[in-house]
Order: sequence, then C-alpha cells, then structure tokens
Amino acid sequence: GGISRAGRDALGEATAKILASANTYENQTIFLTGSKAYTLKEITSFISKILGRDIPLRFVSLEEYINQYLNCLDEYWVRLWARTYLALKREELARVYPTLENLLGRKPKSLEQTIKEIFTDKQTGEKESKLTNKYWQASTFDNK
Repeated sequence: GGISRAGRDALGEATAKILASANTYENQTIFLTGSKAYTLKEITSFISKILGRDIPLRFVSLEEYINQYLNCLDEYWVRLWARTYLALKREELARVYPTLENLLGRKPKSLEQTIKEIFTDKQTGEKESKLTNKYWQASTFDNK
C-alpha cells in the first residue's frame, strides 16, 4: 500500500481555515491527505536520491520489527507504531481526498519536496543535518 502524507505546514494552514469557519465543518469527519499516495519503496528512493547513497529497505516480521526497537523505545509506543504498518498493508493510508487541496486553494507540496526539506539544512544546504551520520535504514515488517 501507499501513504498519502501531507506536510505539516499545509496541514496547519488547512486546520486554521477549518477552525476559522468551524460552523461549515460541524459534525463532519475531515480527511486531510496529500494529493498522491507513495509506496515505501518510492519514499526510500527519494531519501536515497537526496542523500546520494542507497538506503536499504528491509521487510521483516512483526516481532522482528518490534524487537529491533525495544532496547531504545518503550514497548507500548513500539507496538502502537507497528500498527501503522498494519494499516499500510490494508491500504488505509493510501486514500487520497481533495479536501486539503480545496482548503488551500492549491496543490500541497509533493512528498518528495517535503522529504528534501526534512533532510536538508535550509541555511547551509548540508544533507542529513537533522540526522546523525549514523547508518540510516528504513524497515517495515512484512505482514503476510
């Protein structure tokens, strides 16, 4: 499945517009998504391109995924985050709704642009400034 993620700036702007006209949206469920769903392979490819090196994507079992993070994170949060990948597998995160674009009056930034901004220091242009230079590995579990 894919992920139709939107950037925080677009989500914040849309949320402010919703709050400013709350009566219009009263008792409604509002879905704010990006304008396209991207697979984990595509996202990993964006990161690899930006950093100029291959970022491996491994699919592991649910238990291996959880055990990988238990030594540094609270088990409750690890298991909670792992549920995201179950939703990904069921394609719940791939749904695309026009609501965000309609509220903004424009297309939101692409996920590729958002990732580029996350991984690049705006002042120096240096890559990985918000990360340590340790090995970066993307992993998810294979829930077959």
